[in-house]
Amino acid sequence: MESKALTPTHIIALAVIGGGLCAGLLSSADLGLNMLLLTLYGVFALTWIKHRQGQTLSPFYAFQMGLMLFFSLTLLWHDSVVLHALSLLGLLALAVVAMIMRRKNQPWRLGCIEFLHRHLAGLGYILQQSHRATQAAGSLKGQLTMAKSLARGLLIGLPIVFVFASLLSLSDRRFSLAWSNTMRWDMADLGQLLIYFVAGLMLCLAAFRRPQTGEYANFPDLLPKRTFAHMEVMLVLIMVNVLFASYVAIQFSYFFGGDELIQLQKGLTYAQYARKGFFELVLLAMLVIPMLLVLHWFEWKRDLSPEQASDENNVHWTFFLALSTMVFLMLLIEASAIYRMVLYTHSYGLTELRLYTSVFMLWLIGLLVALPILLMRQRMAYVPVAILYAVCLVALLNVINPERFIVQYNASAGKTDLHYAVTYLSADAIPAVLTQLSDHPLRCNTLHQLQRKTSMQDWRAWNAARANASHLIQQKRQAWNCSL
Repeated sequence: MESKALTPTHIIALAVIGGGLCAGLLSSADLGLNMLLLTLYGVFALTWIKHRQGQTLSPFYAFQMGLMLFFSLTLLWHDSVVLHALSLLGLLALAVVAMIMRRKNQPWRLGCIEFLHRHLAGLGYILQQSHRATQAAGSLKGQLTMAKSLARGLLIGLPIVFVFASLLSLSDRRFSLAWSNTMRWDMADLGQLLIYFVAGLMLCLAAFRRPQTGEYANFPDLLPKRTFAHMEVMLVLIMVNVLFASYVAIQFSYFFGGDELIQLQKGLTYAQYARKGFFELVLLAMLVIPMLLVLHWFEWKRDLSPEQASDENNVHWTFFLALSTMVFLMLLIEASAIYRMVLYTHSYGLTELRLYTSVFMLWLIGLLVALPILLMRQRMAYVPVAILYAVCLVALLNVINPERFIVQYNASAGKTDLHYAVTYLSADAIPAVLTQLSDHPLRCNTLHQLQRKTSMQDWRAWNAARANASHLIQQKRQAWNCSL
């Protein structure tokens, strides 16, 4: 494919358009159709840049663009605030994985550093290119002449535009309202528009511009040197393993005691049994995984010969034995936490916090299982795999619709809580809630409460879940003879 010149002007123009779209579509609007339009623009711009540079579209690029469109569609599809936040994190995670994958056979930390640097260096890139354009424009006298010409043009053109707009607004009421709203600026609105514009501009520059030659060549020097020996790493692992083994041995009957333990201990409820130490155990797993990664980093390429240091599998077998032992003990502890959450949910029903906490625990367990396997085979792949695993879980959550699942699960378990569903859940749960209202004495009042969840500011925030819920509420209102 023949490549064409891609100048900095092209990149800055695409970024400015992207910043303008962010300001216009996201300012004072909820997430919905606007995010899909922004994603479509981003995919179009990236594809056009690759086509102009003569690059072929790889299967990984097509997969990444497909996932980006999927997550933007979920913002249009669902109404849950938590799902929206997870989908946005999914879009961010895909960008980070793309940076890591670009640096083949290099530490994943370099990809993360490049990701941060590219987003922070966007405005500097514009200033640099503006300075070059100013230098190329000629002498200082010529630049001042150009500035005077622009100022005179604005001074002449703006009054003419105002006069013509006033005449047009007198001829049509709708145009008059639109022109009045356009000219009625508020400093808070201007500040919000500016923030969205700058954020969109920096994101587009980070995605569109190509790194300059040698821009990231010295990034490996930013990584600290390894200073721990094998004995020090093993001593840390053994000490923590002894601690975990002692804890599991002492608490084993409490871990999986369940109903028998609750019945034997006076005053112990399901809530106390499930909550006691639950979040501390989850936090423990969150700390253990990075600790093991850091210890593996110190263990890998320790004081070895150059030939041994280049080998991916140069880590001593005792390290993997100690690491696998710690992973096994952590899996026992996390299995206990999941078991207690299952008992708690079975007794008190399902909520958003309990569901998302359980999914987060599944993610941590997957990371623990993959830890010894990937560190033995391909240490570079662990962080990208962990991120992609999280992306897959978020995609699965979007498919199953958690809020509808919560209402249906509680109804099937005899734990229906309409107050919780109506007060705390979004329009995603409304179709399932309506099926529980057929025989409810306050169903008409509940319909009025649910109707408030379906309001949309304008077309930018259009959302399929809210639109579908509003349609179903109208049908139920007519069927149940509920007045407005």
